Amino acid sequence: MGPKLLQGNVDDMRCGHRDQGPRFLIIDDDPEDRARIIRIPQNGFPGPRCVEVSRKRELNTALAHRAFDLVITESRLQWIDALKLLRTIKSFLPHTPIVGVSHQIDEEGLLAGIKSGLSDVVWKKHLHRLRTAVYENLERARETQEHEQTIQRFRLFEERYRTIAELTADYAYSLLSRLSHRSRLRGYVCEIKNVAEQGAMLTRQLMAISRGQLLQP
Repeated sequence: MGPKLLQGNVDDMRCGHRDQGPRFLIIDDDPEDRARIIRIPQNGFPGPRCVEVSRKRELNTALAHRAFDLVITESRLQWIDALKLLRTIKSFLPHTPIVGVSHQIDEEGLLAGIKSGLSDVVWKKHLHRLRTAVYENLERARETQEHEQTIQRFRLFEERYRTIAELTADYAYSLLSRLSHRSRLRGYVCEIKNVAEQGAMLTRQLMAISRGQLLQP
């Protein structure tokens, strides 16, 4: 039994499990070309889920669910301008790669498409190259997502550590003000305070580095 193909059934895609396979939005108003394009994810990925779009109403319905890992679109549709299409897709799916396919590709249009969010382009007469383009763009998107998640976890750790270090330093300072100069605990508390302050400062420096900010001397 071949992989399941969803043709315009975005409700099933929205409710499906993420581990069922990559989710593709296929946009083309030529049914024969659309069928050729769909065979690429069918034959190249386990359990792909595809939604076909051939008119504007279907596009609006599909994008409303924001449930796609990659978009494959004809760049010369009869019912929408190519750049407007790219901007529309990016407004709903800002991090989703878009691969353009067309029988005609000019340099000016390609550059404008890249500026509007196009990730890659494949000539329809060389459609066998689409599989490689899909693989590469999915992999880049996965790496970018993992990198962003790592940065978010790192920043959360930094915030927690900085808070703990600052609270420890404040508590040690408060405790020092209550201890006599002859107290044997004073030296230990001073050391705790100094270490906490250094930890807070180091954490602020790491946070600045992770954000690409200049460190203050």
